[in-house]
Amino acid sequence: MRLNELETLPNAIGLLLKLKNLNISSNNLMTIPDSIGELVMLKNLILNNNKLKSIPKTIENLHSLKSLHLKANHWITIPENVKKLELKGLDIIL
Repeated sequence: MRLNELETLPNAIGLLLKLKNLNISSNNLMTIPDSIGELVMLKNLILNNNKLKSIPKTIENLHSLKSLHLKANHWITIPENVKKLELKGLDIIL
């Protein structure tokens, strides 16, 4: 779903329970739905190059997540809930 000029993600994204990799970089996303926290099998989440200022608290539920890419967004601060994840890779540039 990379490079599609998406402005929103549907809440139904949370129904993709077996999804392991999600690359939604280089879009125009300003928010991520809370349902992202339902993707408990997700290992890699790439959100680079969007317009995000925050990510939902439900990201804490992604216990399988190993790699999170957040660079080139509109972060005010590093999202607090990211610190609770046990990641092997974190890519943030404020």
